[in-house]
Amino acid sequence: MGSGEMMRPDIPREVVDLLYLCGKALRCEPAEPERVCAMDLACVHRLASSQSLSALAWYGLEPVASQAGLDEALAGTWRNERDQAVRRQMLFDAERTQVLAWLEQQGIWYVPLKGAVLAGWYPRLGMRELSDNDILFDPSRREDVASFFVGRGYRRNAENHGSTHDDTYTKRPIYNYEMHLCLFSDYDSPSFARYYEGIEGRLLPEDGSPYGRRLSSEDFLLFQVAHAHKHFQLGGTGVRVLCDLSVLLSRSGADLDWDYVHEELEKLGVASFGLSLERLVSRVFEEDFDPSLLSDEDAGTLRELTSYGTFGTVSHQTELTLDRRAERGESIGGYVLGRIVPDDDWWSVSFPYAHDHRWARIPMLLYRYVRALAQPERRARIAEELGVILRKARGER
Repeated sequence: MGSGEMMRPDIPREVVDLLYLCGKALRCEPAEPERVCAMDLACVHRLASSQSLSALAWYGLEPVASQAGLDEALAGTWRNERDQAVRRQMLFDAERTQVLAWLEQQGIWYVPLKGAVLAGWYPRLGMRELSDNDILFDPSRREDVASFFVGRGYRRNAENHGSTHDDTYTKRPIYNYEMHLCLFSDYDSPSFARYYEGIEGRLLPEDGSPYGRRLSSEDFLLFQVAHAHKHFQLGGTGVRVLCDLSVLLSRSGADLDWDYVHEELEKLGVASFGLSLERLVSRVFEEDFDPSLLSDEDAGTLRELTSYGTFGTVSHQTELTLDRRAERGESIGGYVLGRIVPDDDWWSVSFPYAHDHRWARIPMLLYRYVRALAQPERRARIAEELGVILRKARGER
């Protein structure tokens, strides 16, 4: 973007610069030194880190880093983040191969989801930063899967033990599996949960795999949009979703049944959001991307995507929730009470045993309270949430 072109005041320059570097990387092209010299690279790097796009941006920047006069310390940090992303993907791929082989041996159908699939579609190793492995599997084999992970040295997350949505397993140094019983929870995404009921009947066989399954290209795209919308509504999701969709469309966009995609977006209730993402993907990675030409709707979507990091923030999630409650005439006090003593719907999804056996709720709540006080990260999240509650209670924006 040339210095004489218009900027929208609500789209910071570092957003445009980051998207430029990502676009160059996705096309396996080096950035232009003159363009990079005009960037505030420290600011671009901070944004890239918050969006889990450091590795991808570095791939676009690296060929011209020395010509652009990039600070050596920043270059070292940025390069190390790319190297860590490469290492992480290699370790994830090797471990997932073992996990999927075991599922095959046990005759358990499975579907790798999200980053576990997308990372392999990016042009170079490590471009798509990974935090976990998401796998949908036969829920009737839940305890077999649990025994396998525990026997392999993983820790089963007590917080979602008994959840009707997924089980999380972690193992040092970096391994993290979300084993999904369904694609969406009825608690936080009831309309999506209904849409995806019986999804196993729509799965396609994976070539060369007796028990591997996959979504069709159209359904994979729809799931990506629905998943992004869920986080977008709950607390924010990052601009990485545009990179993912760009890679997906480059791979299969020409062969997609777009009539089906648009019809299903309507059924999901995310047509406006999906079309906005589609328009943004077609524009933001171009060398001459000019944010002043975006519609207000698309600029608003881009601004939201780049404002709250990859996974959203506690404060934004709290603010969105309180705003929606206020629209329904519900009080802040009711929200606070519900956070302290969750309702039956929360118990039914998160801890079905305690939903059916009310005596178990008190020890589980005490466990949650003690854990919240004992862990600094959780204390910080509570403080952030309380800050928004107090601000809203005083009538501040």
